[in-house]
Amino acid sequence: MVKPTETRLSSRKTPEKDTSKATSKKNLAVVKVSSIPQEFSEKEVRAFFGQFGTIFKLRLSRSKRTARSKGYAFIQFEMPEVAKIVAEATNNYFIAGKPIRVQHMDPESVWPDLFKGHERVFRDLRLSRSSRLRKRHNSKSHTMADTSKIDKDSVRTNRLAEAGIEYEFTRTRVKKDISNPKKVNKEI
Repeated sequence: MVKPTETRLSSRKTPEKDTSKATSKKNLAVVKVSSIPQEFSEKEVRAFFGQFGTIFKLRLSRSKRTARSKGYAFIQFEMPEVAKIVAEATNNYFIAGKPIRVQHMDPESVWPDLFKGHERVFRDLRLSRSSRLRKRHNSKSHTMADTSKIDKDSVRTNRLAEAGIEYEFTRTRVKKDISNPKKVNKEI
């Protein structure tokens, strides 16, 4: 008899290994760049480091929530000699008034999933969330609020009628005039 856990394990697909020469352990040419200015994007990092040699992969670490740069990146070059030259030439190089740190990574210190999702495009999720909430808020019918108040008024009128009091509620809607906001004098 086959146990359910054994069938699950046997039905899993094993990931195919990339056998290209740029990703083999011997030919890895990876550089870690830290202290990157926040305003630098993948395009600018690729343009700056691309002048030394062909960039095989580039991963600029970003926040999942805000899509802003975390300030460090990993760059894989096609040739190991280029990575060493880049690390020596650009370490403590000033970009936007801030020195960047560039370190050559040994092939043993590069983990397999380092460049996982390196081609992913990040979006700022805060904007979509705020627009979604704004749409939900604005889609609420303001007339529904008025009808609920009218329903409450009719309930009150019925209660007063049962008590022998005749009274009619009238609702008027007052709009605030926001065309002339109050001016604040800033005299110090």
